[in-house]
Amino acid sequence: MISLNRPKIFRLLNFFFIVAVISVGTAGCSLSGISLSASSQPTDITTGNASQTLNSAPTAKHLFSGEVRLANGAIAVDGVNDPVILISNQDASDPTYDQLINFLNQDGTDALPYTTSFVCANFADMLYNNAESDGIRAAYVVLDGINHALNAFQTTDKGLIYIDFTGNDPSIVQPIASYGETDFGTSKNYKKVAYIEVGKPLGLISLDVVSNYGFQYSGYEQWTTDMRAFNSILDSYNSRVQADNANGGVIRGSVEYLQMQQLKRQLITLSTKLGTFWEPVGTVIKIELFWKSNHQ
Repeated sequence: MISLNRPKIFRLLNFFFIVAVISVGTAGCSLSGISLSASSQPTDITTGNASQTLNSAPTAKHLFSGEVRLANGAIAVDGVNDPVILISNQDASDPTYDQLINFLNQDGTDALPYTTSFVCANFADMLYNNAESDGIRAAYVVLDGINHALNAFQTTDKGLIYIDFTGNDPSIVQPIASYGETDFGTSKNYKKVAYIEVGKPLGLISLDVVSNYGFQYSGYEQWTTDMRAFNSILDSYNSRVQADNANGGVIRGSVEYLQMQQLKRQLITLSTKLGTFWEPVGTVIKIELFWKSNHQ
C-alpha cells in the first residue's frame, strides 16, 4: 500500500489572525494482488502486449479483449482480485496532443472514488478502455517499486505522455478552511500527468497546468524547484505573521502590511502555476507498458 494521489494542502490565514496551518492528506493505492518483479535494483523500461483473445463476433469497432500478463508471468488484478481486462480497438491510433487533451478533459474516470475494491488498477483499466473505444491507442502501465498502475499515450507531436487518473479516497476527510483562511494546493479534479524515470520518485502534475512544465522528467524537477520556492515564501510569511500577531497585529496601509500583501501575491502566482500540490511517491524500479498487439 502506498500513499498516492492526495494533494498536500497549505493553509494560509489573513495575517491579522493566527499563523497559517499546513494540513497534509494522503490516500492509498495498491494493485491489490498483482505479483510484481522482486528485483530491487533499477532496470531498463520494458514493453509488452496484453494477452488478447478475439471476440467470436467482432463489433463495428473491431474490439477484442485480453488480460495483462506481467514480465514475471503474473496476471494483473483489480481491487476485487479479478484479472484486469483490457478492451482494445483494432482501429485505434496514436492521437495528436490536442486530441488527447480533448479526450482526457471530457473523460470522467478520475471523478470516481477510490475504494478498497476500486483501486488504481481499476482506474487505469477504465481509462484504457474508454480511450480505445474512442479510437485513441492507449497503454496500461505497471510501476514496480511503488505497486501502482496508470496509463500512457504515444502522441504524434509530443511523444510519450503518462497519465494518472486515480481518483480521490473519500474515506480521508479533507480539511475545511475556517473564516479568513486561504487554501493553496487544493484539487479541482484528479486528472494528472505522471513523470516517470527508473530510480526516481513518481512525480505528478495536474493536467490543467502541465503546459507550464512540459512532459519530460526535467519539467517535473522544475516543478519541485518552484514548490520549494513556494515553501520558502510561505515560511517567511508565516514567521512574520507570528511576530506581528505577538505585537498585536498590523496597521492596514503600513509598510509591513504592504510587504505582507506582496508576499501573498507571490504565493498566489506560484500556486496558480503549480496547480494541485501532489506529493512524490516512492522510487520506480521498473516500468512495464502494455499496448494492444499490432498483430492479432
